[in-house]
This record gives sequence, structure tokens and C-alpha cells, in this order.
Amino acid sequence: MPSQGDIEETFVRAGFARSLHQVIRQVVAPDWQGFVDKMRLRADSFLARLSDKDFEQGMIALQSPDSTIDQRGVVIEEIGWFVFARLG
Repeated sequence: MPSQGDIEETFVRAGFARSLHQVIRQVVAPDWQGFVDKMRLRADSFLARLSDKDFEQGMIALQSPDSTIDQRGVVIEEIGWFVFARLG
């Protein structure tokens, strides 16, 4: 995934100025097991690009999270939302 800086740089080079950047928090799953179950579907375009071997290794890791993961809590992802305006 491109960094925030990479995204902004790409648009600035194309003649745009950043008008707004916000981080949107989105609930992905009600708990960790729900998240694992969703990932197992491999419906995300990023996951679909992984090799079968890498995907399986990732699934194994997701099923055994370390103690820093609250497995009962809601799983949230943060998404960078950008708005650019054309200069000139």
C-alpha cells in the first residue's frame, strides 16, 4: 500500500493540491474470530493478490494472535480519505 506521502506526491505532481485528509475508522468485524472468518473468504483485492502459500501462512498467524490483540473487541481499520483540488 502506498504511504500518505506517496499518495500526496502523486497528485501534487499531476497538478492537484490537497484540500483535505482525514482518517476514517471503520468496523471490520465484531470480534477477532469474525475478522479471521472474513479474511478466510479472501474477498479483499489485496488478499487475492497473495500467493496461496503466503495467504495460508497469514491465516495461520491470524488464528494465533499475540497477547496484544483483544480477541473479544471490535476489529477496526483506519482508512486515509483524501480530497484533492485541481490547481489553476
